[in-house]
Amino acid sequence: MTETIGILLFLAWVILCPLAGGMAAESRNASLRGTAAGFLFGPLGVIAALGFDNRPMCPRCGGRLNTDLMLRPEICQHCHVALKWHDDSLRLLSSPRIRREVKDDFQPPPRKEPPAPVKFPPDSVPKDFQPTPMSRQR
Repeated sequence: MTETIGILLFLAWVILCPLAGGMAAESRNASLRGTAAGFLFGPLGVIAALGFDNRPMCPRCGGRLNTDLMLRPEICQHCHVALKWHDDSLRLLSSPRIRREVKDDFQPPPRKEPPAPVKFPPDSVPKDFQPTPMSRQR
C-alpha cells in the first residue's frame, strides 16, 4: 500500500509538476523554464513558474510586449511608439517628439484678486450676545 502511494507521488512529481509548470509559464514565453522548475522543485516550482516572464520589453516605457513567434507588434501597446524588430532583439525605430511653439509675445493671464471677506453690519448682532464655546455632544 505504501509502495503504491510512493509510486503515485513520484509519477505526480515527474509528470504532472513539469506539465503544470510549463503551462503556467507558457503565456509569458517561459514554458521551458517553467517545465524545468516544475521538474526540479515540484509544486513549489509550479508556483515559481507563475512569476517567470520572458517577453521582450519596450525600450521606451519598459512595458512587456505580447508577442508570438510569428507575429510581432509594430507599435507598443502601452506607449504607442513604433518598434523595429532586428535579429530577435528589439530596437527603437522612432519616438514621438513633443514640439512646443513658444511665442515671443506670450503674456500669462492676469491674476484675479481674491474676493473680499463678507462683513456683517454691526446692528445684525444683538448687543448682549456673548459667544460661548461649543460643548461636545455625545
